[in-house]
Amino acid sequence: MTTTALIIADNLLIGKVLQESLHLTGNFKTDIIYDKDGWNEELCQELKENKESNIILAGFDDENLSSWIWQTIRSEKDIQNPIVVLGYEREAVFCSKHTVFRDGTAKYHRYLAAPWEVNNLERIMQEIKPLQGDNDEHREGIFIRFGDTNLYTRIFRRLHVVKCCGGEKEIFLAVETETLSKQLQDEDLQYLTKELVEALRSENLDSAIDLKEQIEENIKKIMEPKNGKENSLYR
Repeated sequence: MTTTALIIADNLLIGKVLQESLHLTGNFKTDIIYDKDGWNEELCQELKENKESNIILAGFDDENLSSWIWQTIRSEKDIQNPIVVLGYEREAVFCSKHTVFRDGTAKYHRYLAAPWEVNNLERIMQEIKPLQGDNDEHREGIFIRFGDTNLYTRIFRRLHVVKCCGGEKEIFLAVETETLSKQLQDEDLQYLTKELVEALRSENLDSAIDLKEQIEENIKKIMEPKNGKENSLYR
């Protein structure tokens, strides 16, 4: 069985060596693009049509890697393909910074630390799965939960989909905002998010709406664009 993959490489050497190594196994059909060339709309359409095709990101630093994953791939509607990252850090260190590669979402996003042995990469590519479902909700949900390294933005995006109608999903998202506020060590935000969780659990929805609006306004003030640059709250 032939596995298809799109290689996105930081530089020509990494890309060519990886592509040739995969071709030698006889089990892979690959396309390749390079960081300097940017996104290829034709390949983008092919990914949407073949959701089993793997996306391999190789050799990037943290900033460029996050940009490719969140601003290019997972922000693109209907790209539900699995992602494999080839990097230089130990897996535990990498996953502590890029949490979408651990826990329940690791079945769709996997990391392989150097040295990148082809047999290990082949095994991962056989195990990994595209995002669940025939619609785009799962990709959008993952983008909301993980799609920014700025913790204020991640809190805001979670709250943006909380409509204060009650239910376990909204409580789950509110708990996540409380956890993120603790990481920020923002005492005011910790208090408000904790109160929001309690309001949703007790089904005090009017109070929940007020708390949500207060948290959003506080974050908007913190994230006000500086020097005329657009912030990323709604992306």
